[in-house]
Amino acid sequence: MKALASVLLLLLVLQTVHASNNWSGVNSYFIWGLSDSDRGAHLKALANANIRIIRIFVVHIGQGDKGSSAAYVPDLEEKWVGNYQDDILNRIDKLMQECAQLGLKINLVLHDRYSTGWWQSDGYASKYGGGKNPVNFYRNGGQDFDNRIRHILSHKNPYFNNRPWSDLHEVIWAFAIQNEARSYMPDFWDDWSWHCNRARVIRPLISDQIFITTGGGATWADSLQDANFKCKEIDIVGIHSYEGFGALQANLGNAINKARQYGKRIIYEEFGLTGDGMNGDINNQGKYCNDHGVPWFPWQFIHANPGDYEYFTNSNAWNTHVRLNNQASQVQSAFEWGNFNYSSGNHTGTSGSGNGGGGDGGSGNGGGGNGGNGKGDWEFCSTSSECRNSCCSKEWSDDGQYKCTPGGSQCKSSPTKGDWDFCNSSSQCYNGCCSKEWSDDGRTKCTPGGGQCQ
Repeated sequence: MKALASVLLLLLVLQTVHASNNWSGVNSYFIWGLSDSDRGAHLKALANANIRIIRIFVVHIGQGDKGSSAAYVPDLEEKWVGNYQDDILNRIDKLMQECAQLGLKINLVLHDRYSTGWWQSDGYASKYGGGKNPVNFYRNGGQDFDNRIRHILSHKNPYFNNRPWSDLHEVIWAFAIQNEARSYMPDFWDDWSWHCNRARVIRPLISDQIFITTGGGATWADSLQDANFKCKEIDIVGIHSYEGFGALQANLGNAINKARQYGKRIIYEEFGLTGDGMNGDINNQGKYCNDHGVPWFPWQFIHANPGDYEYFTNSNAWNTHVRLNNQASQVQSAFEWGNFNYSSGNHTGTSGSGNGGGGDGGSGNGGGGNGGNGKGDWEFCSTSSECRNSCCSKEWSDDGQYKCTPGGSQCKSSPTKGDWDFCNSSSQCYNGCCSKEWSDDGRTKCTPGGGQCQ
């Protein structure tokens, strides 16, 4: 009887414990401002590479920023606090629709700390004083910033039946409070409650399937503020560092232990080097994060002028990112991610409780899954493995989009082949391009950055 009881207990444990695979995302903070065709190329490349989370900002961008196809778009509160210019939100509405069709999700940053008088000056800089050390804003601007949060979360997306952003869990992975809050403020010694106060505003307003993240700090020290780990409403602490591979090696283990101590998750949300150094940096730091089961986001994926921190599909840095992202899906993460399947973009949670976002069952800050095993009938999809009915197709689709099709017979297969593997069609390739371009033997292969795809 004891042996039978042990077997039953083991089966129960196997049924209730869900191991999450590791994953990577991208920073592409103004992808929503690119031309339609350029934005589409970015999203297709990410979907084909199974890189599913895109980090974007609600922030002013200039015409042709960084040599890209970006249009000028003012910030939400470009000149005056509370005077909302929603063009930026409307553009992100369209990006959300496009992401949902490809199985991508958004890590949505609500504001950029560097808009308070560092790189640019928005309404908060005007009201609370600009300059590079916005102490007055962090001490006195909380209520105004909370109103900004409420305005963004209540914005209704016409592509999702006018549902508010606060409810769009199928495409919003997380709301990040601010990019690199509190950074570069050496004379600011106040108790750090700002992040947590904002998270307390956000949590009751949003779906319990959406995470709340800090948005990171400029350094390891800024990112790992104790108050952020102690805050019940914060699910994920973002870590940013341009201090190099050595700093990652010195700090990541302690950061993982700290997250586990407080029941939080961490992501290595920004890192990078300029120019030719980027490929090696992604290789070293991405691999190290995979070895420790921590998700990672290089800065940044955008088709722009070469030589700075940007990289695109025609670079060695991109090829390295894709390769390590594929490897990440074979590694168990140090944290549970709500049983979200990052290799296919599915949320496959089971019912549960807790006060966190994006979760399956379980305790602490998980919680709130959708009770399914993949996408339901007629939901948008990119591969058949995403669908509970195992068929992603355009068959019987009234708008020509791929959807989970019950009883379908023209089902789309998942990509299975890596760079330079032999292929017959682009749908077989993770990089989305099967061609003879640059082929030394005239045979079709999965071609990274190819322009003659079959």
